[in-house]
Amino acid sequence: MVSSIGSHLVDIRPLHAPDIADVVISRRGSRVLSQYRDNVWDLAPYLPVKNLRQSTIRFDIALPDGSVLTDPQHAPLLAAAKRFLYMRWRIKAPHSRKYIAAKTVMNNWSQLRLLLKWMVSQGIASFSALTPELCLAYAASQEGKLKSSTRIITLQILSTYYDLREHLVDNLPGYPWADTVPLALARTRHGHRMNSQRQS
Repeated sequence: MVSSIGSHLVDIRPLHAPDIADVVISRRGSRVLSQYRDNVWDLAPYLPVKNLRQSTIRFDIALPDGSVLTDPQHAPLLAAAKRFLYMRWRIKAPHSRKYIAAKTVMNNWSQLRLLLKWMVSQGIASFSALTPELCLAYAASQEGKLKSSTRIITLQILSTYYDLREHLVDNLPGYPWADTVPLALARTRHGHRMNSQRQS
């Protein structure tokens, strides 16, 4: 069975954009299924059979303004999303020091997708523009939409994005939650200072 971790992925940090576009995301045997440039990443070879109903990451998602993420005006957000997901799969998680499985990459895309839709609805064109104040506004926007446990995970995608900042190109300007943490934000609009519980 093919490993579910991203051990087959190459280091893209020293590569130029045209070379990154050709990087292989997935393959089945000698057949390449997806490359970095593609609008759909097929992760089926790295997922358990029971997860194959949801085995692709589709970047051509519909956005609140009637556009899709793959439209030219959203190129910076698309590039940031791909870079985050690629590096998230390729390197060890900063806190657990373990590689994540393809299933976790799929889950991260679901969380990131919600954030991207909100960013576009607010006219935010890059992660570098996501100040802690805007991150708190995003947290407030999710109140009442999801159950508490789901909301915690949804908000932690920003913490994970920040934790990978050394490997990304469109970085958050600072820790997203100022003196709060996602667990607190999931319980109250304003949040409280408490010990951080971060996603692996």
